[in-house]
Amino acid sequence: MLDALEQAMGIVTTACKVVGISRQTHYRWCEDDEEYREACSKLDTKKLKGDFIESKLLKLVDKEIPSAVIHASKTYNRERGYGERIELTGEDGRPIQWEEIKTYSNEQEEEERE
Repeated sequence: MLDALEQAMGIVTTACKVVGISRQTHYRWCEDDEEYREACSKLDTKKLKGDFIESKLLKLVDKEIPSAVIHASKTYNRERGYGERIELTGEDGRPIQWEEIKTYSNEQEEEERE
């Protein structure tokens, strides 16, 4: 079951179908068997899913799918200037200038005058 969970990237229903047990059995094992529960908790499903997605992305890059190439470049080549970056500037590239506008209630305005 642990191998099936790893292959299914932590998706319990999929893993249970592979080994022929019910989801309830898996969860009962988790509840009753500390060693099994610990082994399940050590599965890094986020990393497994990330690795899976990354492998699919790289296959699309290899097929020269433009959107995949762009995404991969932004993800893996930030130090080369491919990352997303937003720069805000004022008119003609000058620094942004702003003015602060304060609003007061009548009470606050009277207190400020005092």
